[in-house]
Amino acid sequence: MQAAGGMSEPPYPALGRAAVASYLNAIKFAPNYPLTPERVVAMFNAVYQGGTYNVAPGVDWDADQVKAYFESLYNG
Repeated sequence: MQAAGGMSEPPYPALGRAAVASYLNAIKFAPNYPLTPERVVAMFNAVYQGGTYNVAPGVDWDADQVKAYFESLYNG
């Protein structure tokens, strides 16, 4: 089975898993989690079709960087 919208190509399956884990953690551990559920969704939506997420002025993350950040929050 392949997901629509290019989600079957790396890093997108792993990005999707990391986003879901971060979303659930944001709900469960609020307000002590560094992301809100809304921020997780915004980050995922910004990068899943090849775009970037603006972290700070002049700093944009691609899908790999967003995935790595999500994973860093639960692989500690």
